[in-house]
Amino acid sequence: MGWEHVTASDVFAFAMIAVIGASFGVILVLFISMKRHAGRRDDQVDELLREVHLKEKELARPASKAEPIAQAWEKQADWWKDDKPD
Repeated sequence: MGWEHVTASDVFAFAMIAVIGASFGVILVLFISMKRHAGRRDDQVDELLREVHLKEKELARPASKAEPIAQAWEKQADWWKDDKPD
């Protein structure tokens, strides 16, 4: 048994099996790494989640019924109405 029976298509098939094996190996390493680090979480993540939760609570509260304060540059809402009778 020697290399004289190996054709170009056999080499291509072996190369494809090697590429697929390497791909599965990379995916396996990623899953193992994720499993090892799943329990750890930064304090910054907890702070960010707390901020988001507080903002959602703030936005969920009903708005006050008071009239909004107009800025100095704003006109009255009915500026276009003619106050003078004809």
